[in-house]
Amino acid sequence: MNSTRTIHATRASIVLVCTATVALALAACGGASQSASPSASGANGPLTIHLRLKPTSDTYVSVGSLSGCTGSCQGDYLVGNDPLFDATTNKQVGTLVYVEFLVDPGDRLFHSPGNTITLTGRGQIVFSETLHDDQSGRAATGAILGGTDEFLGATGFVISRSTPVGGDFVITITN
Repeated sequence: MNSTRTIHATRASIVLVCTATVALALAACGGASQSASPSASGANGPLTIHLRLKPTSDTYVSVGSLSGCTGSCQGDYLVGNDPLFDATTNKQVGTLVYVEFLVDPGDRLFHSPGNTITLTGRGQIVFSETLHDDQSGRAATGAILGGTDEFLGATGFVISRSTPVGGDFVITITN
């Protein structure tokens, strides 16, 4: 029996593949040179960075579904490139670029396979997370996949929260 499958690529799936590829490449590059670069956490233990996000350019894209979903549908996505501020000084220190794919519309559960935090003059940190983007303040913990410059070879985690005024990120770099 001869069967043929048709593959439909949506913009969301293409963005997902590209984002995941970049995140994996950064993680691989970071891991390969980890022993050659000094530890991002320094000699005194883990490095913690506390940032606040103030959304300015978020775009929600509804891709709908084959089952006729209307409103917020599984597979919809949110794209953003927003400023990040030091939580203590409230000065802008970088940006967050991300794509969040809606996994559970009823619970506002999103998956972000490769968020990129760029800290001006320091480098980038790439992490993956699954979070409730409902402004409830529920914590989500995501794994750091890698980084550049000061954060080359970084490992650790990011605890993020969606808040009524944006987002809150506590980055802990363990290596």
